Amino acid sequence: MMGKTMQTIVENECQIGERQESEADGFGRILVVDDIEMNRDMLSRRLIRKGYQVTCAASGQEALDLIDQDSFDVVLLDIMMPGMSGFEVLEVIRSQHGPTELPVIMATGNDGSEDVVMALTMGANDYLIKPLDILITDARVRTQIAAKKSAENLANEIRERKSAQETLALHAKKLESANEQLVSAKQELQHSLRALKHKNQALEEFSYVVSHDLQAPIRKVISFGKLLKADLGDSLNEDAEKDLGFMVDAAQRMRMLVQDLLELAKTDLARVDKSVDMNVCVDAALDILSEQVRESKAAIVKAELPTITGNETLLTQLFQNLIGNALKFVADDAPLVEITATLEGGKWIFGVKDNGIGFADGHAAHIFKPFQRLHRQNDYEGTGIGLAICNRVVQRHAGRIWVDSEPGKGSHFLFTLQMDDDA
Repeated sequence: MMGKTMQTIVENECQIGERQESEADGFGRILVVDDIEMNRDMLSRRLIRKGYQVTCAASGQEALDLIDQDSFDVVLLDIMMPGMSGFEVLEVIRSQHGPTELPVIMATGNDGSEDVVMALTMGANDYLIKPLDILITDARVRTQIAAKKSAENLANEIRERKSAQETLALHAKKLESANEQLVSAKQELQHSLRALKHKNQALEEFSYVVSHDLQAPIRKVISFGKLLKADLGDSLNEDAEKDLGFMVDAAQRMRMLVQDLLELAKTDLARVDKSVDMNVCVDAALDILSEQVRESKAAIVKAELPTITGNETLLTQLFQNLIGNALKFVADDAPLVEITATLEGGKWIFGVKDNGIGFADGHAAHIFKPFQRLHRQNDYEGTGIGLAICNRVVQRHAGRIWVDSEPGKGSHFLFTLQMDDDA
C-alpha cells in the first residue's frame, strides 16, 4: 500500500511538471528512467523547480514506449534496473537515435570507472554519479540540451544551404541553357544580318548601275526625238508632231524617274560620318532651286542652323526636295518657306514649313513611300520619289521624318538628326 501511494505521488509530480511546461516556456523535456520511486520523485521535483518538463518511466521498456510515442530533449537513464538494464535501453535508443538527436545521460551508483566507460562506449553523452547533485545534474542537462539545439540548428542550416545550393545549381543550369540559346540566336542573327547586308548592298549596287546605265539610251531618245522634229520641220503633220511630242515628254519623265531612282540608291551607299554645316546645305539647295525661287517670287526665311554629323550631299538633297515641294505645291499666293532648327533631348529637330495647298492628315502615313502621288501628273510634275528620298536620307542619319498638314493651310515637314559628335 505504501509503494502504491509513493508511485502515485511520483506520477503526480511528473504530471505537474508537464502542466507547468504547457503554461510557461521550460528549459526542455526530460525523461527520467529509474525503477526506484523515491529516486524518480526526488529528481523530478528538483528538475521541475529548475523549469524542466519531466516525464517519468519506472522501467526500460516503459521508457522505450514513451520515446516511441513522444519526443524528449534528454533522457536521464539509471544503469542498474531489473529486467532491462540501462545499458540494454541505451543500446536500443542508439539503434534508433543518434547522440545529438536524443542525448542520454547515464546515472550510476558505482563510483568505479567500469560503468562509466561502458556507458560512454555504448553512446551515452554523459554520466552522473549517485546520489545526484542537482546543480551538477542541471548543468549537464543544460549542456546536452544546448548541444542538441546547436546540432539541430546546424542540421537545419545545412539543409537550407543544401536546398539553396540545389536551387542555385538549377538556376545556374537554366541560365547556362538560356545563355547557350542566346549565343546560338545571336550567331544566327549575325549570320542573317550579314546575309541581309550583303543582299542589300548587292541590290543597291544593282539599282545604281541599272539607273546609271538607263540614262544613256533615254538621253538618246530625247536627243534624236528633238533632232527628228528639227529635221522634218514643217513637213510633220499635226498628229505626227503631237505623237513626237508625247514621245519626247515621256522620255524626259523617264529620265527624271531614273535620276530620282539613282539618288534613292545613292543614299544607302554614302558615308554619314562627316561634320556638316546645315547652313551650307540649305544655301546649296537654294542655289540649285534659284530659278524656281525667282519665278515663283518665293520668300525664304531661314534661321541659323547647327552643325551635325552626316553627309553633306545627302542633306543638301533632303533640303532641295523639301524646299522644291514647297515651291511646287502652291495656290495663288507667293510661296513662303520657313526653315528652322530646335534642340530637344539631345537631338536637332529641323523644320521646313510652307503656305502651300497642304493635304489631309490621312495621307501623311504613306507619302514617304516610293511612287506615292497625291496629285495627277498633269497637275504637278514629279515622279513620286522625292519624299521617299527624304525619308531614306533621314533614316540613313538615324533620324525620323514626319509632316503636319491641313488642306489649304500648307505643310510643315519635320525631321530629327543627331548632334555633331564634336559639338
